[in-house]
Amino acid sequence: LPQLAKSATELIGADASSIGLLDSSGTLLEFVVHHGLSEAFAGRGSLRVGEGVAGKVVRDGEPVIAEDLEPDGRVVYRDKILAEGLRSMVSVPLRYQDGIVGALTVYCRTPRRYSALEIDVLCQFGNVAAIAIQNARLLDELRERQVRLEALLEVTRQLSRVQEVEPLLQSIAAACAQLLDS
Repeated sequence: LPQLAKSATELIGADASSIGLLDSSGTLLEFVVHHGLSEAFAGRGSLRVGEGVAGKVVRDGEPVIAEDLEPDGRVVYRDKILAEGLRSMVSVPLRYQDGIVGALTVYCRTPRRYSALEIDVLCQFGNVAAIAIQNARLLDELRERQVRLEALLEVTRQLSRVQEVEPLLQSIAAACAQLLDS
């Protein structure tokens, strides 16, 4: 994710960027990584789907451009954005298959007109980024399943050995605790 944020910034010569991903409920956009932003600004909080620029991008699936943030009322954290020295932004959806998994936002420290080509390039980059994000999520799920399967295999091994009941039950209890992270 940090490399994706950095690459998006460099792609169109912007000053900073952030990536927000939908939470598991699909109702909150959580900003998980940034490039070129202060930690104070990066920790500004989540947005509900439909709220602010990035929240609208996730809801509508269309890019949102703010060429001059100072008079723009669509921005939720406007005071924080201006205090950060940011003056323009464009946010594009992170589209995966038939859904949207988040939003990529790039910022400039001056008011800026974004060309149609820049918007298109960011949208295409967002689609590729969404695939990479989903692949990473799938890999995490596979690793988690592997750990669980290994624990089940160990229980099966214990059961297949002829042994006393008490040590067998202790092994099963330990494996269950590992499987349930308890």
